[in-house]
Amino acid sequence: MLKWDDKPRPTLKIQGSIKVIAFLENLGCSESNLGDLRAEIAARYFAKKKASFVAEGKIDPSFELLNRLYQSDRIWLRSRQVNDETKIDICYTPSSKALERIKAGEDTWSKALGNKTRKKIRISSGIILKFVSEDKQVSIDVFTTDWSPSPAACAVALHRLHPFLSRYPGVPLTGSHFTGEYVRHPLTGDLLPVWTADWVRADFGTGAVLVNPAHSQADLEFGRKVGLPIKFSLMPDCASDDPNSWPQPPVVRTGTVARSGRFDGLKWNEAEAAFYEVLQARGLAEKVADISLASVSIASISFSNTGSFSILTNRKFLDAAQGKQPWRANVEFSAIYRFMDRALSCDAETLVASSYSMKKVGPIIISLLMDIGVDYLDTDLVVSGPAECNIQSIPDSKLRLALLVGGNLSEPIVVNQQLVDKVEGFLKSLHRCRTELGGGELTPPHDIKSHLKQDRPKEAFRSLVRWQKECLKDNRKVDINALNETCSWFFVPTLSKA
Repeated sequence: MLKWDDKPRPTLKIQGSIKVIAFLENLGCSESNLGDLRAEIAARYFAKKKASFVAEGKIDPSFELLNRLYQSDRIWLRSRQVNDETKIDICYTPSSKALERIKAGEDTWSKALGNKTRKKIRISSGIILKFVSEDKQVSIDVFTTDWSPSPAACAVALHRLHPFLSRYPGVPLTGSHFTGEYVRHPLTGDLLPVWTADWVRADFGTGAVLVNPAHSQADLEFGRKVGLPIKFSLMPDCASDDPNSWPQPPVVRTGTVARSGRFDGLKWNEAEAAFYEVLQARGLAEKVADISLASVSIASISFSNTGSFSILTNRKFLDAAQGKQPWRANVEFSAIYRFMDRALSCDAETLVASSYSMKKVGPIIISLLMDIGVDYLDTDLVVSGPAECNIQSIPDSKLRLALLVGGNLSEPIVVNQQLVDKVEGFLKSLHRCRTELGGGELTPPHDIKSHLKQDRPKEAFRSLVRWQKECLKDNRKVDINALNETCSWFFVPTLSKA
């Protein structure tokens, strides 16, 4: 069951002791709508356990999940233009701690899904540099893979929701802005201004960038835009005192160190080693392997009027719809946010989605739950799959049975002709059993029920098919009532009439 704590949150009135199922709305299932169909089959399957279903629109999205992610420093803002209107995407990016758990195999829901997640994880080697504020009260950690030109750094740039900016609530949501704050360069002691910048992302490194306009194309464009100095600390081998040979930015991982005192004359890679030795001795640098996964937009903000409007107060997103501000902010939540909000609000015990959707957002679901501290290990995951045959020619009863028994509910499946043939063969053998082998006391294996209790219909079906073949081969008389009861667990009596 998904449950985070006892704080007030939206509730759904439910009668009796039941199992709540949350459905992820369709994010692009195949034209055959197999995702929706398998979700229906899964719902019927769990309904036999007195399940209730959470449908879209039953609960309005709350801001609680958004604020939990914000306070965990897991979201950032990205602006974009839509029909001459600025929209601000609220993006979630998984923490390295969650990704390390997934990489270690703690996702547990689905082996196939976990493998896909692990393939998408990026690992980058570099160092963390610590920049202490001028008042020595706080510091900023910056991850970088190239610190050879760091003596020429002239600023630190942050994404808008970086924790350092909690002290500066007046900084606008978008654009490039000087915060008025300075931090000490850990190598030189220089005071570097702290800026916010839209181009700084939180899904790589720490969400903070050391700005070296002479030695990075992105930094160069930012420096020219806001008027930062462009200083060289690496000089190409061809450079000299002749103005005609002066370097052109950006100079990246080449040349020798200049204007760095005792380090002058070192090759760029020798400078990296020398700088790190000094910084490590000062306790201001550490070698790390950054582990990251691409972020995803979970909501977007738009405004009914132009102007300066802060939707952030005291490290919280405000539900502007309930306020009386002169500029109203409209927040549109994405499908993945609505899905997770419903599931958490209702303590859902089962999540249902198509394999197409899970391929896109499955890793995000797992890491998001880890990042907000939700214990999801007892939660069921039902995943549908695509079709590789002409499903229009398959009778509805056979298609539905194939969707149930073609794979365990937590694993994506493919509906192909081989699977359909297997179902058809089972139904023909079942008819023979009912008409030729009645009057006995032989019952289906007990492991069928145990497999079903553990949500493994594939293994249960395989056991039933094997038992049925043996009975027909040896002409064993069976208990037809017991056989029919077992088949009802697969909805066969109803589906065979369709």
